Amino acid sequence: SGAWFSYNGEKIGQGRERVLEYLKRNRDKDLTAKEIAVALNLESRQIDGLFTSAFVRKGLGVRVPDGTKKYLKLTPEGLSYKP
Repeated sequence: SGAWFSYNGEKIGQGRERVLEYLKRNRDKDLTAKEIAVALNLESRQIDGLFTSAFVRKGLGVRVPDGTKKYLKLTPEGLSYKP
C-alpha cells in the first residue's frame, strides 16, 4: 500500500511503489529527494516523508550524507523488496 498521488483529480500512482522502482532502476546513481521528486513529478517534501516512513523505518533505505547533500539509497533488503 501507500499514498496515492493525484494530479488534476487523476490518480497517477502510489508513491511508495513509484519511488521504490525508480531507486531500483537508478541504484548506481546518487540521488537526492529533490532529484527524485523532479523525475517523478512530485514535491521533494513528499519524497522525504515517504522515504522516512516507507523505507528508513522499515530498514529498506538509508540517507547517505555527503557534504550538504543527503542521498537516498536502498539497502540490500530494499533492493530485493517486492511490494
